[in-house]
Amino acid sequence: MKDYKLEERTLGSILEDQARANGDAVFLRFRHEQISYHDFNTKVNRVANSLLKLGVSTGDKIAILMPNCPQFMYAWFAVAKIGGIAVPINTAYKWDMLRYALQKCDARVLIIGSQFLEQLLPIEQGLTRLERLIIYDEGGQHQATRTKFEHLAYDDLLNSPATRIETEVAFSDPMAIIFTSGTTGPSKAVLRSHHQFYCIASHCVRIMRATSEDILYTCLPLCHGTAHTFTALSALLCGAQFALGERFSASAFWHEVRDYKATAFSAAGTLLTMLHRQPLQPDDADNTIRVIPSASSIDPEVHRDFELRFQVKVIELYGLTEVGIVISNWPDDERPGSCGKALPEYEVKIFDDDDNEVGPNTVGEIVVRPRKPWFTMLGYYNDPEGTLQVYRNLWFHTGDIARCDEDGYFHFVDRKKDAIRRRGENISAFEVERVVNNHPAVLESAAVPVLSELGEDEVKIVVVLKKGVTLRPEELVAFCDERLPYFAVPTYVQFKEALPKTTNERVQKHVLREEGVTSDTWDRDKAGYKLKR
Repeated sequence: MKDYKLEERTLGSILEDQARANGDAVFLRFRHEQISYHDFNTKVNRVANSLLKLGVSTGDKIAILMPNCPQFMYAWFAVAKIGGIAVPINTAYKWDMLRYALQKCDARVLIIGSQFLEQLLPIEQGLTRLERLIIYDEGGQHQATRTKFEHLAYDDLLNSPATRIETEVAFSDPMAIIFTSGTTGPSKAVLRSHHQFYCIASHCVRIMRATSEDILYTCLPLCHGTAHTFTALSALLCGAQFALGERFSASAFWHEVRDYKATAFSAAGTLLTMLHRQPLQPDDADNTIRVIPSASSIDPEVHRDFELRFQVKVIELYGLTEVGIVISNWPDDERPGSCGKALPEYEVKIFDDDDNEVGPNTVGEIVVRPRKPWFTMLGYYNDPEGTLQVYRNLWFHTGDIARCDEDGYFHFVDRKKDAIRRRGENISAFEVERVVNNHPAVLESAAVPVLSELGEDEVKIVVVLKKGVTLRPEELVAFCDERLPYFAVPTYVQFKEALPKTTNERVQKHVLREEGVTSDTWDRDKAGYKLKR
């Protein structure tokens, strides 16, 4: 990987440099299409010049609500080249969530896939800042005649000259607003600089030991940082190929990996668990993947079995949209079940509720601060109070609970807001889920607190079963009773067809908490089930 000078660390200048260096080498692969570094940069310049003609200027926010496709990436880099601020929008957003995102970011222009126009039309009267739509219509089947906004076709953007963009952009300038996953509440609008994107991607390249010979694959949505930063930008930095899938499918995943001959992919959320729970196949180990950075905590037994079954290397790490990758294992220095050690560019500590550092193996909140400037977010956009709150006492407070052992390895425990307190005992939702997920009938689960009559929490477990399998609540509770302390055994059990999730496969715990005890929830106490003590 080329180590760019500080002033060169902008997305547009890096793309120009890699296009000069790699020319006809393939950069982006999508379906059966292969786009060279030169051709990719040419199309980015055409889109950038078109945006300038439309009056888009430095600092303007351009929202992108599109499916995974090359056109998304042309727009992403074009906005970076002209000094704009890209705002990728979750394609699952609708009504209040979509209105909130578009209003929050002050977007003047929205680049939208035609299939998402139906989500926009019901709320467009409330979008007071939006001025123009640029519509990407791959199949030519949708019409935008009903919209109140000025609009033009995305394909028209590709008609401008491909001349180089001369806009001055600094490494410290804002490049994007990334909305957090919203797993515990409303999404926050994280303002990131060009330099922060560079840092995250370069860290990922180092962790993967990626080179120009690699093919980095993702099927996660491009609105999520794992796709555009861990994968697309990482490939760009080391002159590798970026293989883009349309969406995640557990059953089709390895087929697409083999088709692309992909050598690495970055996982997020429950993706690895979902792949691990797929039925065994005789060709599981017959794949081209060599390494998987995973931004999630994995049961050590699942970690080992996954590596053996698929013959890959899983590297666990920890990071957030706001601060990037701050803790990681390494191929030659890892401790399965941990997130690894703090990267040298960051100070990472464990604090108690009063912001005092705790000792080894004591549970507390992960707090972070960079040792160098421009490594973390610029702040929450239009939310100075929220920014000050998370940077309390000059440390970024992650909201995640962990412990650090005597050797400096961090062990994730839970989201702070997911902690459940029952009868004076603190219960980790993560630990309850780990036990439940080990039941052979369970595909996945989510543990959430529900308010009891005593004013404390009771544990509710929401369970998705494997296809074609049945399980009685009593059987599941008995399974938990053998493996959990009595106070952590779920009081309530609910079976669902699927858990509510963000598009990057993170469970929306706040939705389940708000549902509470539903009419189809089994109650252990009312059923007369007695726990062992």
